[in-house]
Amino acid sequence: AASDVYKRQVVTTLPYLTGMFGVLYLVGELLLGVIFLYWAVAMLRNKDAGIKTFRYSITYLTLLFIVMLADHYLFQI
Repeated sequence: AASDVYKRQVVTTLPYLTGMFGVLYLVGELLLGVIFLYWAVAMLRNKDAGIKTFRYSITYLTLLFIVMLADHYLFQI
């Protein structure tokens, strides 16, 4: 489970590494990813944290898309 979170973090960094998005995206996705990692570890330690992790995953995706839009429109290449 924890290795899946690390893989997700690498995958969400790829748009920055390929030049699709800029520094705003990188900072946003790293911050959101660290919080996601926290919830993943919390779920490993306490199975009751599963629903909170699920709720954050929805928030994570929503905020990641907002960061993508902000990066695109504020820092157009």
